[in-house]
Amino acid sequence: MATLTGKRSRPKSYSVLAATGSKVIDRTTLEGAREYEQRGIWRREYDTQTGELRGFRVDGADVTRVDLDLPHMQTTVAISRTEMEVNAFGMRSSHTFRMTEPERLQQAKNGLPPEDMVERTIAKIRVYKLVGAARGDILKAWPRR
Repeated sequence: MATLTGKRSRPKSYSVLAATGSKVIDRTTLEGAREYEQRGIWRREYDTQTGELRGFRVDGADVTRVDLDLPHMQTTVAISRTEMEVNAFGMRSSHTFRMTEPERLQQAKNGLPPEDMVERTIAKIRVYKLVGAARGDILKAWPRR
């Protein structure tokens, strides 16, 4: 009687690199990367000496912008009634919660904000106790790196 002793082979994993630099932001397989390549979010990156596929790099001029370049969503310092109602429903009603970074980049490429009102509201409520109305108070919640 013959027995199987071989192991299942896993698909090879590749790095997904940030738009600039060498920071690895994700791991993917060739199959998983195909969709992002077709959308124009990632491009293949090859080793210059061996020509072997090294991984994928986030692509596009608009993804290299800094936060100052991104459109700002106006909001009041106080938490409005609408925001409290949005918070009551929580992440269940968010369309962008748990989106991966490449999916958020696709949103930005399509001219949509990378996060929806629900996600912004919940972030605002989470840091509300840390932030006052004075200029620079936001840095208490999100310090500069």
